Amino acid sequence: MRVPDRAIHCFVLSFLAGLAAVVIWHFAGRPEVDIGTDFSNIWADLWNEGPELSDNTTYYWRTSGRGGLTLDLLNLLDDNWQGEYDIAVYDWDQGDPDVLTLRSEKGGVSSSSSSSSTPCTMSFGVMKVCNNNYGDTGWLGINEIIIGGSNQRTIESSLAKMNDYYLARADLDERRYTMCHELGHGFGLPHTDENFNNRDLGNCMDYTNHPRNNLLPGRANFLRLQEMYGVPNQRPMGPISPDDQPVTPNMFDPNNRPQTDQKPPKEEKPKKDKEDRYLRSHKVEELSQEEGKEEHHSSSSEELPRHLVLEYEKAMAELEHHIQIQQGRSDNQVKGSRWRRLEEHSHGAEFVRRLGEDHHIKVQMLYAQTRSSPPN
Repeated sequence: MRVPDRAIHCFVLSFLAGLAAVVIWHFAGRPEVDIGTDFSNIWADLWNEGPELSDNTTYYWRTSGRGGLTLDLLNLLDDNWQGEYDIAVYDWDQGDPDVLTLRSEKGGVSSSSSSSSTPCTMSFGVMKVCNNNYGDTGWLGINEIIIGGSNQRTIESSLAKMNDYYLARADLDERRYTMCHELGHGFGLPHTDENFNNRDLGNCMDYTNHPRNNLLPGRANFLRLQEMYGVPNQRPMGPISPDDQPVTPNMFDPNNRPQTDQKPPKEEKPKKDKEDRYLRSHKVEELSQEEGKEEHHSSSSEELPRHLVLEYEKAMAELEHHIQIQQGRSDNQVKGSRWRRLEEHSHGAEFVRRLGEDHHIKVQMLYAQTRSSPPN
């Protein structure tokens, strides 16, 4: 006896509907339900979940306390990245509240072998931005900060890297999102959300499966920066500098790290008029040396101590050597090294390591969607 095609179709559809219900129930936390439970709102509840954060710690560049942050950026990117860089710097510089004053200088391309190129390594008081084919490392972008100060929350140097192994042929949205995201970490910002399955927040510090929705820094990012640095001619909402805060020797223990709990101000500053930034590339105007002398900013002509630079380079080589071996493992100690994994999930990770007696290095990685299997 032949079973009618309609019956087969009904059976298949019923099976798929049941499987979908099980999947939704699983991702909803396996709640206890009555037979009469209405499942229609479960997916909507998942989509509307609030931001999810495992770490909300901020780090600060040292300022004079007059409000705002003036920071020097050294652009070591090749010609293929100038558009994305210019747009991201402009967007961060034109914030509301307007906290940042970014002074961009073009340096020699970091990937060049010529003697005139500037190495993509740490320099005191400056954020360097580089690109290169760093290989099948698993990460799209990375930000490295050297942290010092009495309580280990003062940023002394920052380095943002774009990995052309993945990004050279990536679409513009993914390149812009990665650039904006890594610059944000360089200012000391944490993520605004680490849940990939909820609604996008519309800012580039929010992890997302859809970069086109989170191309720009958002108001939440600028309010957080205002808490950290204030705005020009106003004191920051938080301490003047990290050294005004109590020493927390165990801050790099993921179970015992300080959190920022100040609330943003109620008054809003009128927004600045902006052109269509998606279709153009904006060059950040560089200030003259005389102007630089009149304004406080984070840059300094001092170089990092040689022993610190050497230990930093050794530490990063150590991390790069072990990172693929450790991909996907739950243990917090990076095997055979002094690195400690603070957190890891499918789209990123944070690592920390002591440098000498007075410094730490913190590395934040934005993972590629498709990562290679770790070697045996």
